[in-house]
This record gives sequence, C-alpha cells and structure tokens, in this order.
Amino acid sequence: MTSVWTRPWPARLDQQAPHQHASTKKRILFVDDEPTVLELLEIMFAPMKQEWDIVTAGSGAEALALCEKQPFEVVVSDLRMPGMNG
Repeated sequence: MTSVWTRPWPARLDQQAPHQHASTKKRILFVDDEPTVLELLEIMFAPMKQEWDIVTAGSGAEALALCEKQPFEVVVSDLRMPGMNG
C-alpha cells in the first residue's frame, strides 16, 4: 500500500487558532483488503481522532458505497485488491 499524508498544523487542539473548531475535522478513508493493515492504520492514527475522522473499507466496492453516503477529503487505497483495484 502506498500512502502520502501530511500532518495538519497545529498538531494539537489546544494549539488551534481561534477560528478553528472540532466541526472542521477532515474525513479520511483507508481502503485495503487486508484487515490487519486496516487495524494497524486505525491504531496508528488513533491519536489524531480529535482532528481527523478515520474510516476504513475492506474493498473497493465498500469504499465506493461509503463515498456515495458522505464525501472524504482524502482516500488512501491499496492499489491491488481482489475484484477492484484501488
């Protein structure tokens, strides 16, 4: 899986500028057919849960269904998956 991400600054909520609120959380979708990879991503990004909404999908079809319901600012996808590539 290839991913590129940048950490938004300021990194902590108590360092945010006065005009920033929790409602400005970014939604990020991770797509991978390997459950272990998704679990590791959830653990790795858990400290950012106040700044980002992390959503995972186990297939391309599941990811498309999620995208139809609500938009995401970022989608990070495995490139090779059964049934549908990233």
